[in-house]
Amino acid sequence: MRRWIAGGLSLKTQEAELKLRPDVVVSTPGRLIDHVRNTPCFNMDGVEVLVLDEADRMLEEVRRSEEHTSELQS
Repeated sequence: MRRWIAGGLSLKTQEAELKLRPDVVVSTPGRLIDHVRNTPCFNMDGVEVLVLDEADRMLEEVRRSEEHTSELQS
């Protein structure tokens, strides 16, 4: 099993690592989207485990958005 865990690395360094077709990817949502769109050698087909870093922040944004929506509907 190949694992790829990288933070704070340049895009080029990450691209080189992604060419190895990792089974495990840990990424922030923005960087993952960037690689899916712009790194030709990378796709999610071989990824068995995806860990989204900063998921707690994403969930907090959803919670705030839901609260705001309910306030507007009241």
